[in-house]
Amino acid sequence: MRLNIYLSKHRFVIFSVDELTAFLQAQKPGFHLILSSVNDDVQALFSSLETGLRKCGLSRGKSNSKITRVTFGYSTKSHTYCLPKH
Repeated sequence: MRLNIYLSKHRFVIFSVDELTAFLQAQKPGFHLILSSVNDDVQALFSSLETGLRKCGLSRGKSNSKITRVTFGYSTKSHTYCLPKH
């Protein structure tokens, strides 16, 4: 299952790394959350979340349909982080 969310400057609520990882851990294995935006404010949030995910020990990786993951889509690049298997 995959959920694509495009965030704009005027329609997003700031959330924490803990909230993001809790949401992802509650999903079935293979779930893929894709968050994307071209707005600088939203991309700053993405960058902050990526830093937090790395501090939690999550690593960037390639998409794998059996692993729960989150992708941050920027205007010219994307980064995918995979949750460890439970």
